[in-house]
This record gives sequence, C-alpha cells and structure tokens, in this order.
Amino acid sequence: MKKNILLIIILFIISTTVSAQNIEYDTITDKYGRKYLIDKKDIDTTTFGNSRMLKEMKLGYKKPDDFEEIHKGGECFDEYLKLKQTFMCLHNELHSRDKQLIVFIMIPDIFTRKFKKEMEELFPKKSFDLVDKQHFSQMKAILKSFYGKEMEQHWREKITTYPKEEALNKFNADNAYLFSITLSPEDYYEKKFKYVDLLFLQKKGRGYVYFCCFYTDKSKLELNKYWSKIEKVFHYED
Repeated sequence: MKKNILLIIILFIISTTVSAQNIEYDTITDKYGRKYLIDKKDIDTTTFGNSRMLKEMKLGYKKPDDFEEIHKGGECFDEYLKLKQTFMCLHNELHSRDKQLIVFIMIPDIFTRKFKKEMEELFPKKSFDLVDKQHFSQMKAILKSFYGKEMEQHWREKITTYPKEEALNKFNADNAYLFSITLSPEDYYEKKFKYVDLLFLQKKGRGYVYFCCFYTDKSKLELNKYWSKIEKVFHYED
C-alpha cells in the first residue's frame, strides 16, 4: 500500500513538472543545508515563490498584520519524530512578531480530471476519485498519522466545518474546515509550541490550501486575535 501511495506521489510530481521543462530554476537552502529548486519567475517576496500556483488557483494572498514571512527551504521536523510522521515537511512560514505563533502554509497542486484520467489509464484496476476531494484525503491522512488507526472510521468527528455562508464571506471558498492537535511534551515544537490548529480552504475546480498553526500557552489565551488575522491571508478571486 505504501509503495502504491509513493508511486502516485511521484507520478503526480512528474505530471506537474513535465510541462515546465523550459523553466529556469534557482536554489534556496534551508537551515539544515538542504537545497531546493524554485522557479525563478516565481521568486516573489510576497508569495513565498508560489506565484504560479496562486495564479493557477486564482487565489489572492495578503501577508497578515503583525506577522513576518520567513523565507527558507521548509521544516522537515528531523528532530521531532511524531511531527515528521504526521506532516513530513511543511513550507511557507509566517511568524507572529511576538514569537508566539508559527504558521506553515501548504499549497498542493490541483488534482484535475485530466490527471485522474491519466492515472486510471495507467492503473485500470484502481480508483482515483480525488477531484475536489483531495482535501478530505489530506485531513484524514494527517489525523490517522497522528492518532493511529483508530481514526480510520472516526476522523470526521475531529473536524469542525465552517457554515457555508461563513466560508464564502471570509474566503470566497466552497468549504472551510478546522481541527486541532495537542502535542505531548516530548513532541513540543521548539520546546514551547504545544498546540497545532489546521485550517483547510477548498473551492471546486480550484484546489485547496491549508494552514498548520503552531502556538504556545501564551498565544492560546488570545488565539482569536491571531486567528482573525490568519483568516485574511487567502481569498479565492471571482
């Protein structure tokens, strides 16, 4: 099963890069010395190098007040076994200026009907029913990785769904979802970030994005103050 999932991921990456063979790349280096390729045309200090994806999704981005963008190669949690198991690597960091909250923003490629057809032609005995459902698969995977197999049938119970009208008014999204994870002491990120909230935004035919927000006891006391700013980061354009 794990081999099949890995193969799907590899094929998906290939499908999104083959059409961009003439792109010029530059490199960025993370705090562990690992190098990552980035499209030179996408180097943009206001979108973390994700200009192409945001344009494709017609997704507007605004840096939140009192937050700073951190430009590095990402966080792969090499020193945090549980976090690495759950998230693998996260990218696109925003840090609150008071150093009490860190946001990672993930912008996956859109799982299109064309790609679904290509995958089903390659693997006729398998179903790839992920068009406009990719976000559900991601939420389930995160919760199962963190809590274990018992989440297989009960993962939806952990999810809070924004009312449709609220999702539309705040993000111009079809759907918005929120769930929380409380870390054990041995898993605290940088020794002080004890809690993780995840916000998913999705719009039909336009893909999804999600936020992983790590915060401390101090920021938990004023979480609404931070959250009101985070909710203004993305807005699907008409």
